[in-house]
Amino acid sequence: MLKSKHYASYVLFSYLGQDQFANKFHGSTQGGIAQNNLKSMKIPLPTIDDVIDKNQQKNLVLFFDTIFEKKK
Repeated sequence: MLKSKHYASYVLFSYLGQDQFANKFHGSTQGGIAQNNLKSMKIPLPTIDDVIDKNQQKNLVLFFDTIFEKKK
């Protein structure tokens, strides 16, 4: 499940998304995108390790911010 509802649209409008559109929908004369074609689009997501690393970095920053605030 995507946390940001805008993430999918950013990906679809990126070079990666546009490349997928070009490869999947070439030769079509009808406007619009069929739902089954849209469902087949690949949207890259970070690995769980990347998510954990990012959360650990945020926690470390908060920890050090707290320490530095106490020293003031």
